Amino acid sequence: MTLILHIPAKSGLVMASDGQATTEKGLKMRWKKIRRLNENCIWGASGVTPLIERMEECITAIQDKEKSLQDLCPDLCKIGPKCVQDLLPPEQTQQTFEPPEALFAFIEYKDKPRILYVRENGRMEWRPNIPYAIGSGALFALGLLRKYQDLIVEGIDINLAALLAYKIIAETIEIIEGVGYPIDVWQLPPVKNLPKEELEGLEETYLGLKKTEIEMFLRGE
Repeated sequence: MTLILHIPAKSGLVMASDGQATTEKGLKMRWKKIRRLNENCIWGASGVTPLIERMEECITAIQDKEKSLQDLCPDLCKIGPKCVQDLLPPEQTQQTFEPPEALFAFIEYKDKPRILYVRENGRMEWRPNIPYAIGSGALFALGLLRKYQDLIVEGIDINLAALLAYKIIAETIEIIEGVGYPIDVWQLPPVKNLPKEELEGLEETYLGLKKTEIEMFLRGE
């Protein structure tokens, strides 16, 4: 299972994810779910792991990856159907084959934010610059984000957006089975995967906020 979300900020974007994957045998392992496409764009995906891995190979092989997301869009939309075909079983078992599903989120910030969602069948959608989440914990995460909606629309600092993304992922992990630590957070522009030290700072701040909320509740405020 997967949770990936993005949050707009003033002149920037933040994308964050949980870091837990479950194998076919039920074993839990760490898995990095957000990747760099180029110096202005990152992407993440939810869905069937073999399909995501196959598409990652194809995305890595794209020539001229430094082009804008708008120019890369036609190629990205072709990759999904091709990879589904690559995963087809032998012809004699195709009648019972259920095509794997996946949803890919690409976020770019150059002159302005661009947010593209592509399904495994090649269908695509340019999304508005508002918070969004995909994966098994998406509905819960979006529910948590609603109380910050007005603040986000007005535009928040990119560091505050990173803290909010971390907080939403952490709170979802506490409730939803199948998503788990470590939390991964990226910012752009420029593309930056937050290092361990900064993630530890976000964790400390999040736990401080959590403690304050509990203390306020106990005081009846």
